[in-house]
Amino acid sequence: MAVQPLMQTAFTVERFLDAARIDDGRQRTQMEEWLTQWLAATRGGYAVYHRGNVYCYEQGGAVARSFSMAAQRQQPIWCDGKKLSLLDEQAYLERGALVMLGTAGLLGSGASRAEYGVEVSSNNNNNNNNNNNG
Repeated sequence: MAVQPLMQTAFTVERFLDAARIDDGRQRTQMEEWLTQWLAATRGGYAVYHRGNVYCYEQGGAVARSFSMAAQRQQPIWCDGKKLSLLDEQAYLERGALVMLGTAGLLGSGASRAEYGVEVSSNNNNNNNNNNNG
């Protein structure tokens, strides 16, 4: 795998674990490394954090691996290595459905996307400029 896509996956995985509020440490570092490599190599795979556990799902929905981690967030979070989103907890628990709720409130602090070579979108600036000039 090329360095740039792997760096982007690593950045997204780090944000995923930050959003779950999983503390830094050896256990997180080991999981982060495995999860980054797995998501980068797996087509259609994704991870879901829910109540202190990270479940790694293969494309068909089978759990490939899971991790138990001390974390503060309860609401489930989904990540495929490129994107992340909050999930509707009731739909996830009752039917295993992945109902995406978006990223509002997930991406508070941490490293910037530019540090990892991830392209930063300027849509908000363009929209703000269009609104101000319109």
